[in-house]
Amino acid sequence: MESIKELRKICQEKGYKEHITIRFYRIFSIYVTKACLILKLKPHFITALSFLAGIIGGYFYLKTQFLLGSFLFFLFYVLDNVDGEVARYLKTSSNFGAWLDIITGHLLYPYLFITLGLGIYLQTKMFQFVILGIMASTSKLVERSVFQPQIKTETKDSLDQKQNSIKLWASFIGKFPVICTILLIYSLLGWEIYFLYFYAIYLTLFSLGKVVLTGWRIYSSEN
Repeated sequence: MESIKELRKICQEKGYKEHITIRFYRIFSIYVTKACLILKLKPHFITALSFLAGIIGGYFYLKTQFLLGSFLFFLFYVLDNVDGEVARYLKTSSNFGAWLDIITGHLLYPYLFITLGLGIYLQTKMFQFVILGIMASTSKLVERSVFQPQIKTETKDSLDQKQNSIKLWASFIGKFPVICTILLIYSLLGWEIYFLYFYAIYLTLFSLGKVVLTGWRIYSSEN
């Protein structure tokens, strides 16, 4: 079996071209990748394990065990990197694997906020946290459903402009791996309530702003 340094070259081929949030998780994931290779675990099985870690994490939120739940969501994203690294090592990358990897993230993103909101409600008996959880989870879904279908109707020039716009709008704080990391830190401090308040407001404003801006660009291009 190759050393960790050699495995990084094989399994983490993009290196510093990847977003900083992914590179952070790569620090830990390569060690898990080596263990999975020794155990001869397949990429799809690891993807299923990552999804299961997230599901169990939400379960612990409902049990008001926030630190354990946040650790499992952190583990989810570590394993989310591991399945791709194992696939690169085995040279078994596939479109189905990529789709499966994406769909787990899309399902767990709203699941995290809904279960966290319900867990805080069960602890505090304050229904506002259920609403905050729903706000945070639905805002991202609204953004994706409204924004993505518009892309195929545009010209190459407008797409280039949109890509520049996306780079300006894309926020470091709103990325799922950043959310998992910040939530783990806040759970260590017992600040889950502040985390939920911030992300419910932030994601709602961010998504609404992005939807309005996209609609205005499309309207302006047609008039």
